[in-house]
Amino acid sequence: MFNKTASFLTIFLLFVTAVYAQIKIPEQLDFTVYYHLGPVWIKGGKLTLKTDRGPYKNDTLIKLTGTGVSAKRWSWIFDIKEEYESWCINKDFWTLKSKKYAYENGFEVNNSYDFDYNNNIVSIKTKTSGKPETNFTMYFEPPLYDAQSAVNYLRHMDFGNFQSGDTISLNILLDGEFEKMNIVIYKNQNLKDKAGNVYKTLLFTAIVPKNTLFSSEEAVKVWTTDDEKRIPIKIKADLFVGSIEAINDSLNFKKPE
Repeated sequence: MFNKTASFLTIFLLFVTAVYAQIKIPEQLDFTVYYHLGPVWIKGGKLTLKTDRGPYKNDTLIKLTGTGVSAKRWSWIFDIKEEYESWCINKDFWTLKSKKYAYENGFEVNNSYDFDYNNNIVSIKTKTSGKPETNFTMYFEPPLYDAQSAVNYLRHMDFGNFQSGDTISLNILLDGEFEKMNIVIYKNQNLKDKAGNVYKTLLFTAIVPKNTLFSSEEAVKVWTTDDEKRIPIKIKADLFVGSIEAINDSLNFKKPE
């Protein structure tokens, strides 16, 4: 189950990487994040996702980087900065190392994971504000992904044989705990751009527990282009109070109104 204090980058990052099918290297995706507070939408921050190649020990691997920053003008309400890094094996994209840093209104989290596929062990280091660093290991059954490398499982999948409403399950390591993520695929969804043109899209939703963060089991959604690239257009999270949307800056689609 999802951590109740999951931040906007954790939510969005998992989905954007999980459904982005044909990744070019290098590549960068930029999103503007909007917060729905009361009757109005405000521009709340920026989300940037990068795919590149980076050094890891004596090798060069696929490197995934995600950064989320809240807008300075709203720091008196929410002050958020998050950074994710994942190094993935070129051949099968399994993660060798993953790191997360998160700052949310004075609370900090530092997580680091090292994956040993010979013994199916992940070594975990966690440090949160006000607590000492914790080091431990966990056994896992592969495949296991972090929030960014969940794309490894879905990247080359052909959704042609899937029916609208079908579900895909992924095993995720999130904040030091194993989570089972169920993603539901909906086909033939329509979105309008700023000019009023209608585009057929795919809609991916996550089955998450209803709690103090999310308003329903399918509260987290992402719309992508219905083609081989599946470029994310819009991402939305319906929260218990209000909602959050992220819009791809490179596409001509409407911001929340």
